Amino acid sequence: MFRPLSVVVLVLIVLAISLSSPAVQAAEGQSEADPKVVIKVYKVGHLTSYSEDRSNWDFAKLIDRFQSQLGDDETTTFAPYPQNLSLVISATQANHNIIAKVIAREEQKLKQAEPDKKKVIVTVVYRVGDLPAFTQGKSHWDPLILLELLKAKTGNDDSITFAPYPQNLSLIISATNEQHKLIRAALRQLRGQDLPRQK
Repeated sequence: MFRPLSVVVLVLIVLAISLSSPAVQAAEGQSEADPKVVIKVYKVGHLTSYSEDRSNWDFAKLIDRFQSQLGDDETTTFAPYPQNLSLVISATQANHNIIAKVIAREEQKLKQAEPDKKKVIVTVVYRVGDLPAFTQGKSHWDPLILLELLKAKTGNDDSITFAPYPQNLSLIISATNEQHKLIRAALRQLRGQDLPRQK
């Protein structure tokens, strides 16, 4: 006697045919002894690199980390979804637990790397020709007083390097981003007042 297939079975068959995914096939043909395959979406944009328009999203390294922990497991599949920088992963719950642990470790590494970013030295060219760092009559540019003021504003930190560039009346300063914030604030403040002129 003919028995119509349920909607759920029909959907599973259509998915299995259209996607030809091992995970879908395992879900369709699983027995009570088979582990259940679960599909989860992981937002991993913060753990991967990508261009501003998301056209060059590099998710391969993260998947390699997952696979190195999962071993030779053919039931787990990865489908990138670049629209929101997510990975759609079909796996057993046990493997999802492993994936979650890998993500937690990667996030911990990211947090540990944040303080190091603050220590990165950045070189910036500051045009300071509008500031009165000249001798009488503007015959000679001498930024000595300007440099001393900036050093004082940044706590006389020896890690900061200052290099005058008289060709275009600039200062080339190498410092951390936090120190550059102090320098920019000091220059804004100095532009609101006159510096003592060199004799």
